[in-house]
Amino acid sequence: MSERTLKSISLTCYIVGGICALLLLTRNIYGIETLLRYLFYILGAFGILLNLARYIQKKEDNSFLYWLGNLGVYLGLIFKTLHQPYANYLIYISLAIAILSTFYNPFRSDTNKPDDELLD
Repeated sequence: MSERTLKSISLTCYIVGGICALLLLTRNIYGIETLLRYLFYILGAFGILLNLARYIQKKEDNSFLYWLGNLGVYLGLIFKTLHQPYANYLIYISLAIAILSTFYNPFRSDTNKPDDELLD
C-alpha cells in the first residue's frame, strides 16, 4: 500500500473512532453504547496499527515517539470508557509525550552534524 493511502485510511479511522469516543465520554449514546464502544475499540486499534505500518515504511525521525504517545492516549481512553482508575493520568502523560516529541526526540538522527575529520 502506498504511504498516502495508509495515511488517509489511518486518518479516517482516527476521526470516526474519535467521534465514537467523544460520544461515549459525553454520554450522548442514544441507546447504541455497545456499538459505539466496539467501533471505538476496533477503529482506534486499526488506526494505531496503520500508523505504525506507515512509520515502518517511511522511517520518519519523530514518528516513533509520537506513535508511542498516541498509543498511550488510545489505551487511556479505553481505560476511561471502562471506568478504570488512573485513566486520566495515562492520558495526560501520553499527551505530554506526544507534544514533547515534536520539540525533542532522542531518536532523531542529526544529519547537520559537522564532520570534524574532513579538515585534518
